[in-house]
Amino acid sequence: MQTSSDRHEYPAHWEADVVLRDGGTARIRPITVDDAERLVSFYEQVSDESKYYRFFAPYPRLSAKDVHRFTHHDFVDRVGLAAAVGDDFIGTVRYDRIGVGGRPATGAEADEAEVAFLVQDAHQGRGVASALLEHIAAVAR
Repeated sequence: MQTSSDRHEYPAHWEADVVLRDGGTARIRPITVDDAERLVSFYEQVSDESKYYRFFAPYPRLSAKDVHRFTHHDFVDRVGLAAAVGDDFIGTVRYDRIGVGGRPATGAEADEAEVAFLVQDAHQGRGVASALLEHIAAVAR
């Protein structure tokens, strides 16, 4: 699972076990290229309404291009984290650094990012997105 990314080694120090609001636990970790099938399975379990709120349009399934983009990170300018219970994702968060006009940017030229969350409907209200926000903010710092 600890596959190197497009530019940097897998940041194992970002992995953490978290306690959710209801007392359950989840593991937060970086998403890697090895997670493609896990990501597709996760997405298939999310309601159409939640997908709509994530993408602001109907988005019934992830394309191969989406899966590639959501699993290939450089762990600097593009980062994706997942909250998992066992081997299954229950939530994801990602950021892409952006520059002028919202275009992708890198390094020192970018001090803003676009962030997006998605949590399986069955796990909403448990604090999954809050835990992911805390961790993605720490990564971005």
